[in-house]
Amino acid sequence: MRAALASFVATWFVVGLLVPAVNADTGVQAIQSRLLKSEMLRAEFYQEKNLRALSRPLISRGKLLFVAGEGVLWQVEKPFTVSVLIRSDEVIEWSSEGEVTRLNTGSNPVFRALSEIILATLSGDTQFLGQLFDLSSTVSEAGWQLLLQPKSEELAAAVSNIKILGDRFVEEVQVSETKGDITVLQFREFKVGPFELNEFEKNHFAQ
Repeated sequence: MRAALASFVATWFVVGLLVPAVNADTGVQAIQSRLLKSEMLRAEFYQEKNLRALSRPLISRGKLLFVAGEGVLWQVEKPFTVSVLIRSDEVIEWSSEGEVTRLNTGSNPVFRALSEIILATLSGDTQFLGQLFDLSSTVSEAGWQLLLQPKSEELAAAVSNIKILGDRFVEEVQVSETKGDITVLQFREFKVGPFELNEFEKNHFAQ
């Protein structure tokens, strides 16, 4: 459970409404104005995780669904099948064999904070994000780049910095962990709601 969770929680800055609290003299307001906002969002993802202990990166791909007020549902399709639902208070994982594992994020301060950051990012909770990170940005006609460095000791113990790149959507996230591991997450094929959920998605959000 923790391996799968770390893979996704380490890449929480996904798709969409990245609008941290900013001062008027920063470029983040320009980023905010370029990003599309939606209560529902679908995307495909490709993740490459480079671990210091391994010579080759770990690669996974699949799709995700964000529904405001419900959470973020990740569906890994390769190299294995697993689904992970992230909410502010818990993370639920479904294995390919149908086994269900729940993690109460309240028992782990870091996982709790990261889960809240995911949802705050996608729902546009600017004050919450601004409290946790120092921000620096670069904006051009071709797109934008945002660098986040954690303020809290708990987050800083796990993550060195996060670099986010995009234009109308968040297109790439680079997470550098303190232990030297680096995760790169890319997004494509965005679909903005509203739209109907399929039975699989309805059943998972109903948990």
